[in-house]
Amino acid sequence: MHIKRPLVESSNVPINSNILNEDNEDKKYVYPSIGNFPIIINNDMLIYGYGKYLLFFCLKDMNFIKIIDDHQSAIRSLDKYKDGKFFLTTGDDKTIIIYDKNWCKYMKILHKKKVVKAYFLKEVEESEHFKILFIDKYGDIYIYKPPQNVTNKNKNKLQINKKEDSYETIQLLYLYDSLNDVEEKDEDIFFMKEFDQEFYKHILLKDIDNNEKNNESFNYDKYRQNDNCDDNYKYMLNEKNELVDINSIKKKLEIHYSECFKNENLLYPIHTCNSSVISLYYDDKFLIIGDRDEKIRIIKNKNINKIYNFYLNHKLFITCVELINEQIFSSASADCYIHLWNIKKKEVIDSLYLDINFLCKFAQISSLFSNKSNLHNYKFLINILFFHKKSFSLFAVIENVKGFLIIPLKEQNNNNNNNNNNSNNSNNNNLISFDDEKIYFYELKEHVLSFTFLTLNNEKDVLLFVDREKGYLHKINLNDDKSLSKDIKIFPHSFFNSADMIDIGLINYWKHTTIEGIIN
Repeated sequence: MHIKRPLVESSNVPINSNILNEDNEDKKYVYPSIGNFPIIINNDMLIYGYGKYLLFFCLKDMNFIKIIDDHQSAIRSLDKYKDGKFFLTTGDDKTIIIYDKNWCKYMKILHKKKVVKAYFLKEVEESEHFKILFIDKYGDIYIYKPPQNVTNKNKNKLQINKKEDSYETIQLLYLYDSLNDVEEKDEDIFFMKEFDQEFYKHILLKDIDNNEKNNESFNYDKYRQNDNCDDNYKYMLNEKNELVDINSIKKKLEIHYSECFKNENLLYPIHTCNSSVISLYYDDKFLIIGDRDEKIRIIKNKNINKIYNFYLNHKLFITCVELINEQIFSSASADCYIHLWNIKKKEVIDSLYLDINFLCKFAQISSLFSNKSNLHNYKFLINILFFHKKSFSLFAVIENVKGFLIIPLKEQNNNNNNNNNNSNNSNNNNLISFDDEKIYFYELKEHVLSFTFLTLNNEKDVLLFVDREKGYLHKINLNDDKSLSKDIKIFPHSFFNSADMIDIGLINYWKHTTIEGIIN
């Protein structure tokens, strides 16, 4: 049973805030859904997901060139390997698709659960063939290496499922399933699987009186030829009343388990979370995971099989995680907080609380909503958080708010440090915090689905974003002071009819809280 948790108190949260009013159980809060879609740049090509489609935009000619429709549901991941030698996508259809450099399907991988994100594994020691790191909706993290006979296209190989355009379809197999996959015809092994439970039940009941031994749920007659010593427990009667050699059956199980563990084609998770994964960040140094139960985990890429640290200050599910540098990362949550974290110390360096009072300092928020009566109850969630190094700022997209919230960061010296303690310079001297005085909001006419930055011909950086309404691309130049220009150029496409209803895959993560009403 999921119980609503009160939000933490903060000095910048007004005492009379309706958001923190937990006494009124009938309060209808407005909880938005979240849509996360990938966007990448490869050479002179911008590629992004819109619903179940991939759209390709040529940055050299500044026009759309094609669309790919290979998934059945919304695309969630888009990654490239070795400067575009291979690409991968994942969708809500539980499918990972690998493409070659020409965007021809190379391989299709089917998982039994919905895949949240997938990446090409950034290995410490580079190997000849790629591996795939992927995370499913239940928080299980896998590393999958396709078999040599599949990845090596120049050799004769076993075709798992030959298609007309020569790509492979692989249905993943799992160690856990195989360990429990005992052939039904082998009745002895099936019998053995129930043996331990029956045996321990017998030991527990051995001293009760004869009347209780007539309990129908336990058959004592089958044990009457044996004493209660485990060493002498060598034979039992199976359900067909046949005498069975226990040691022989144990040997069969050992062989079965041994064969499973030796089978390199059987997949098993390197980590399990037992909670839905919502937000991810991955590069060659860190894998940062935010889940539905307020936890953030960091895993170092050089030690991928071990969790480095947990970060537990948020009170509701984690909507975004973003790395600032090797010492600091940022997170956003449904509790409306944005935190800056010290990775090593597991401490919050600085925080912002996004409620209506905070946002109204920077924008006319009421003008962005058709229904203004619920603004004080509204949860302002950040669904995209991007650190732009040149401007040293976090660019944030707030769900259902049209525009960008730009949060500059600032470095400051730690004057409390001992001047003689120079060895800890990198950890202590360059502290980072939010530059509250320089925060601003850039208003748009459209909702942002995804965005990225690029530099064209050594010019100033350009922000490119995709709108939710039509999937058009928009271009905003950056000024000399790294602020966003007022001029916006739109690049439309004609891939869809105006009457088409494109499912962009909005997700509602509030099912475990308490929320009943969503007011549009």
